[in-house]
Amino acid sequence: MRKLSGVERVGKFLLYLHTMLLLVPLVWITITAFKSLEDLFTNPMGLPKVWHFENFIQAIRVSNLHIYIKNTLFVEIVTLGCVLLVATFVSFALSRFNFRFKDGLYIFFTAGYMISLHSVLIPLYEIARNLHAFDNLFFLSLVYSAFEIPFSVLILTSFMSQVPKEIEESAIIDGCSYWGIYSKIVIPLSKDGIIAVATLVALHVWNELLLALVFLNKSSSRTLPVGMRGFFAEYISQPTLLFAAALTVSIPIMIIYSLLQERFVQGITLGALKG
Repeated sequence: MRKLSGVERVGKFLLYLHTMLLLVPLVWITITAFKSLEDLFTNPMGLPKVWHFENFIQAIRVSNLHIYIKNTLFVEIVTLGCVLLVATFVSFALSRFNFRFKDGLYIFFTAGYMISLHSVLIPLYEIARNLHAFDNLFFLSLVYSAFEIPFSVLILTSFMSQVPKEIEESAIIDGCSYWGIYSKIVIPLSKDGIIAVATLVALHVWNELLLALVFLNKSSSRTLPVGMRGFFAEYISQPTLLFAAALTVSIPIMIIYSLLQERFVQGITLGALKG
């Protein structure tokens, strides 16, 4: 085993220190979520005297968390479907074919990555008002998709352009159609990039607040960020319930990221290098 240099030791120590600084608040929130209010105020840093699992049940009940999760999952599914469908089709065309205005089409899609959300918020509000699309989760999903497609095209075009042309030519000789090349060759060989894109889109949609706050007014149509914002404002005097709810909504996305972490890092790294 190679001996670490002084600089590498310092870097390793700083990495461990940074990790600990990130874990300490998470551990404290987790412990606090199982405490009673009395236990929190008398022993804020220690373990619970009694583990109150009912905090999570109460938090879900009083915060309408099940409604917000259902709405968020709907938006997630629609957004992921739109983004992956459009981005894979566009990236396949850009990476496998030569045609007129190909560079212009690539610039058209990727230029959207430079558009700030705040700069188009008022026009989007006017569009929603004219279409009577407030509290419409499908409309919100389409807006999310429009903002996620540019980056997705950028990453997936880089991946698909690296698929060897020889495989495609052999498949055509064997009678494979372009749809077969897309679905049976290019998509499977680009799975790391697709997983990376899907993970990023899922994280963005799960945590997005500004657009959801503007377009969703009714309690029955709110997504998690908007619903939890109102819940935190109402139950600020009960931090144990707040932490229980925050932990509940964080667990699914942490599990998904943990399972796909290796593929995600691999996909983003290879996409950047290939691009």
